[in-house]
Amino acid sequence: MSSFAPVIHKTVGRIAVRAAVRTLAMLIVAAAVIAACGCEGPRNRNADVPDPAWSTLIAAHTNGPVSRKSAIRIVFARDVVAASEVGKPMTKFLESEPAILGRMIFESTRELALQPSGDLQAGQNYRIKLHARGLQGVPEKLDDYIFLVQVQAPQFDIRFEGLTMRIGRDDEMALRGEVVGHRG
Repeated sequence: MSSFAPVIHKTVGRIAVRAAVRTLAMLIVAAAVIAACGCEGPRNRNADVPDPAWSTLIAAHTNGPVSRKSAIRIVFARDVVAASEVGKPMTKFLESEPAILGRMIFESTRELALQPSGDLQAGQNYRIKLHARGLQGVPEKLDDYIFLVQVQAPQFDIRFEGLTMRIGRDDEMALRGEVVGHRG
């Protein structure tokens, strides 16, 4: 029976490490769920009602709460620029209030992206205005398409102090840190 003791000791140590990793993973998931539950802010309440013609032209766009590092994207249902325009800087199609500094390009003949040069302002609502003028196959007299994008404010920070070996237990490690919630 004593010949099983080292095997049992190593197995128990592996289980302890796995349990610690699972516990950390569950804490991170729980913190993310708690943060997500608190993000019911204003959606598109203030957005202008778009002309119904846009529904056949726009397949998708950035909407609702987004990361501070997100790009603003509009995906069209069909080609709206020539292939020769893909990758070139564009400035005439989008406006934002407040202004977003960055690079606006067509990433394909159907996708317009505004890549901010820095982080978007946390907690800020941006009013995005798409102009029809100059888009192929889009009536120039069509009213601007307006939508809102809300930048998610940080809900919490995770601070790791490090992963260390347990003294006298080479088969166990300890992960130390904290989850700090933001008030607001």
